[in-house]
Amino acid sequence: MTSFDVLVIGGGIAGLSAAAALSTHARVVVLEAEAAPGYHSSGRSATFYHLGIGNRTVRALTTFSRPFFEQTSDQGAPLSTPKAALWIARSDMIDGLNALYDGMRMFSDQVHHVGVPEMLDLLPVLRTGPDAIIAGVVDETGRKLDADALQQGFARTLRRNGGQIETGVRVDSITREHGAWLLQSGDKAWRAGVVVNAAGAWADEVARLAGVKPLGLSPLRRTIIAFDPPDNIETRDWPFVKTTVDEFYMLPEGGACSPRRSMKFPAIPSMRNLRTTTLRSLPTASKNTLR
Repeated sequence: MTSFDVLVIGGGIAGLSAAAALSTHARVVVLEAEAAPGYHSSGRSATFYHLGIGNRTVRALTTFSRPFFEQTSDQGAPLSTPKAALWIARSDMIDGLNALYDGMRMFSDQVHHVGVPEMLDLLPVLRTGPDAIIAGVVDETGRKLDADALQQGFARTLRRNGGQIETGVRVDSITREHGAWLLQSGDKAWRAGVVVNAAGAWADEVARLAGVKPLGLSPLRRTIIAFDPPDNIETRDWPFVKTTVDEFYMLPEGGACSPRRSMKFPAIPSMRNLRTTTLRSLPTASKNTLR
């Protein structure tokens, strides 16, 4: 059995960042169930900084984190690059768009309403009109985060401070004995005074093992389509784009586009209405570009 001060379950961005911070004054180990850290949401999300998520507290924390993301990593790589964020709305979304504007404006004077001409300047393929998009809000403070640079930086900090990362470890049991937590995975065991549950969508499963009341979390699928645009369309300067309600968002990445349908159920919903309600027609993606 190996003993540590802190044991972190989950090697995503939450687990690695917590472990890196704690490793400055404690012996820390991260246990990751997959073959590599950042395998799930941390390595597959849009990783975009903007003020359009959460309540006032979440927006305050987001604003407070901005100076960190504007830095470079310990190896000189930028942790993020500037990119505007555009929220779009149909006629039935206007009240939500105005509420979103009011919430973001509390934390930034670089948030403003835009009309159809301004939106088309930012995103020429946007479908506008009475039966489509009629209004928008732009957040000029948006930033595309480099998820790999962030995660690798936290991992280096952890290891530099003597911490460890163990992959392929699925925790079988968590028990409390003599003032410490005992974790078992197969024939391996760890002991720690503190356990940090950073298992993301699987955090409730970890909580149950420890006898802690679950929060009601559940892993959900998401639909992501990556496609190459036509040769005559340059997408690198397009903004991060999201409907005011949780229906759809899109982010240009490396010359390709990744539109994503927001998920609320553990199943893949139909994408048949996506193009007709949000974007003008683009050539159908081939099997070589759809992934």
